[in-house]
Order: sequence, then C-alpha cells, then structure tokens
Amino acid sequence: MKKIQLLTIITLLLIQFKGNSQGIPVEVLAGNEAINTQLILNKKFSENSKAGFFGIVNFNMPHDKNDPIYRYHIILANVYYGLTKNIRVFGGGFHNKIDYGPSAGIQGIFPSKNSFLMIHNRHSLVKNYASEFMIIYEYRPKISDKLNLYTRAQLMGETDFKEFKRGFQMFRLGIGNEKIQYGLGVTLDQFGNLPIKYENYGVFIRTELR
Repeated sequence: MKKIQLLTIITLLLIQFKGNSQGIPVEVLAGNEAINTQLILNKKFSENSKAGFFGIVNFNMPHDKNDPIYRYHIILANVYYGLTKNIRVFGGGFHNKIDYGPSAGIQGIFPSKNSFLMIHNRHSLVKNYASEFMIIYEYRPKISDKLNLYTRAQLMGETDFKEFKRGFQMFRLGIGNEKIQYGLGVTLDQFGNLPIKYENYGVFIRTELR
C-alpha cells in the first residue's frame, strides 16, 4: 500500500510538471539478465523558484522470476530547496523492497553546455539507518548538427557505516538527438557484504518526456 501511495504521488507530480520546459528522462535497458526501467524527475515548482521536486523510480525485472534478490525497486520522492545556485537540501520519502520511510540530504548540481553532474547524499531517517551516496554524470557532445554522443555513469553506494548494504554502477554509451537516445548499456548490482553480484548487459533506449 505504501508503494502504491508513493507511485500515485509521483504520477500526480509528473502530470503537474509536464508543462515545464525541462524534460523528464525515462529509460529502459533490455539486458541478458533483466529488464530495468528508470525515471528521474528534477523539476522546479516554477521558473524562478528555489524549490522543486526530485524523484527517482527504478524497477528491475529479472528474467528468472524466482530470484527474490534481483527483483527490486527503488522509489525516491523529495522536495528540495536551493541554498545556492549549485547546492540544495531536500527531504521526503523512500521505498525499496526491504524498508520505507522519511529521508533527507544534500545535493550538488553542476550543469554545463554538454554535460551534467549530480552528487547526491541521502540519509534514511528510520530505525535501520543508512546513508546513500550517488553520482550521476552525463556527457552529450555534438557529433553533427542532428546527432549527439550520449554517455552516462550512475554510481550508488549505501552503508550504515558498519557494513556495505547496497550498490550499483550503471554505464551507458550511445547516440541520439534531443528527443531520443539509444545504445549499449551495463548495470552492475551488489547486495550486502556477501559476494552477491549481478551483471546485466544489453541495449537501452531513453527519451525525455515534455
């Protein structure tokens, strides 16, 4: 029920912010081990506002439906406030397959002409405390007037400062334009201190809803 409530909130926010000029990236990776979908919402409440909404919805659907570890979801829904041009604080909620509750943290956002860098530190404010560190870096230089190179590295590690709890690394390499990108991708997942690791290689397609 909690997951459904969070998804409902995110859907309503997507509808509310659809008119904003900033796109909402949606990606699907079809790999040898699983199909992964990810949506990232990063929107100001208005053009001149210092506040906005940041959310991530990620679902991993393994081909082996009997694998309980690799079948996971990540839902983050946060409201942020910009302290400076590049630094902002946020608070909201999270939901994954083992826990849910409030969270808060800080982000650094560093856009440029051909690239985008986000450094994200989120703290789960629940009994089973965890601190999540995530970096997203995109580089999209022009190849021609109508074609861009698209590359992304998205890295995440989660710890309670006693042991490593969760991590993943996403790498994408492809081509595209302002509306759609596609190419090769890999997602490397780790679960806990035990050597439980998955490597998902495949092709991705990505678009930005407006």
